[in-house]
Amino acid sequence: MLERPLDNKPADVTFLKENLFYKSNLNELVSDVLSDIEAYEKIVKKDDDVKLVLRLKERPRIYVEYDLMINQTYSFSVLINDLKNQLT
Repeated sequence: MLERPLDNKPADVTFLKENLFYKSNLNELVSDVLSDIEAYEKIVKKDDDVKLVLRLKERPRIYVEYDLMINQTYSFSVLINDLKNQLT
């Protein structure tokens, strides 16, 4: 997760290292909506003579409250270490 700089300047490497926050186990946050996603996909893929048609201006997406996203986040260095561990 990265919030934009307050002064609208481009984010440099130092800014990224200090302000990029990493959240693990996002699946725990979104697991409640997985059944909703499955239901939506079933509706969209249905090919019957009579069906519900959903004309959306954009693709569906998952919204997570800001407070949930910033709760229990980790620093940039933890992200790098976790990536190294996953790749070895």
